[in-house]
Amino acid sequence: MIRKSIMVTTVLIFVLLFSSCSSLRPTENSSKELLANRDELPKLQQQIEQLQNEKKSLQSQIDSLQSVWSADLTGDGKNETIIAPPWPTPVSLFEQGGSLKVESAEKNILIDEKSGIMSVVGIYNVGAKTPVLITLQWGGGSMGNYYGAYLFDPDDHKLKRLQWDHYEVAIGSLDDSMCKPGSIVIKNRGLKSNGEYQPFYQRWIFKDGQMMSVEKWDPVLLDTASEK
Repeated sequence: MIRKSIMVTTVLIFVLLFSSCSSLRPTENSSKELLANRDELPKLQQQIEQLQNEKKSLQSQIDSLQSVWSADLTGDGKNETIIAPPWPTPVSLFEQGGSLKVESAEKNILIDEKSGIMSVVGIYNVGAKTPVLITLQWGGGSMGNYYGAYLFDPDDHKLKRLQWDHYEVAIGSLDDSMCKPGSIVIKNRGLKSNGEYQPFYQRWIFKDGQMMSVEKWDPVLLDTASEK
């Protein structure tokens, strides 16, 4: 009887020992995982610091490539300072567009856009009281880049972006040789619904608070007329 009791007790001890060891295993594994994660922290911190330094370096390159223009955009006879990406644009650097900042002669900020500007194209008279600042905007996707126009608002004392049918001016090229006082001309690629292209010229003016198309023609007809 005593022997049986001893055997039962021994078995119970082994069972308890086995169960206690089993219960310790997850804890040991968790400790190892924690130690491994702790060892990875310095590496992650180094990677974060490296990415931050690369971002600063890229921003420094972008800032160094900013160009400065001087023009009277308000009509007060004083030139404003325009700071924006140069033309032509280093697309590889300005993947989503750079910044546009315009300061008055008194150092008042007329506009300060942090991104989306590929470059300043030029300053044109399109029929408004003051000139418009034409920019190339980052579009992305299938649409691609397009033009933007900024005009001084005397009531708000800021440059405001004019409404412009972006689809019409996507993937176009502003033709300086055809621009005349009071309008600009853009040659559009003319993407058709079947995927083919039929380029056309389009003349734009400022009217009713927006950029409006007033003329559209086929460049083939223009070339034919010039040959006669």
